[in-house]
Amino acid sequence: LNNQFHGMVRQWQDLFYDGRYASSDLGNVPDFVKLAEAYGILGLHSEGPADVEAVLKEGLKHKGPVLMNFAIDRFENCYPMIPAGGAHHEMVLEDPPQLKTKTARKGSRKTGEDADAVLPA
Repeated sequence: LNNQFHGMVRQWQDLFYDGRYASSDLGNVPDFVKLAEAYGILGLHSEGPADVEAVLKEGLKHKGPVLMNFAIDRFENCYPMIPAGGAHHEMVLEDPPQLKTKTARKGSRKTGEDADAVLPA
């Protein structure tokens, strides 16, 4: 899954550090299909939900290694998760309400090197 971030690191920075990103935005990522091909591996890419099934079917029928790159929303989170030092009964299953409000405005979020230096007021 490719969201052009260190995905879980960005998620923790959103959930526990008020969106202060520190070195988690990868910016431009390599063309993973070309990278796979350079190593003699079949590389496949999915740009969205419409082509996920076709990419999976093609990858699974191929005899040999396959690298499948699935582009996802930059601010998609991965659940369930357990906060640092937490127990299984403290598992987080979805975005908390305050993060849902922020992600609704995600177009205004700063990313990249400039975002690392800017702390919210």
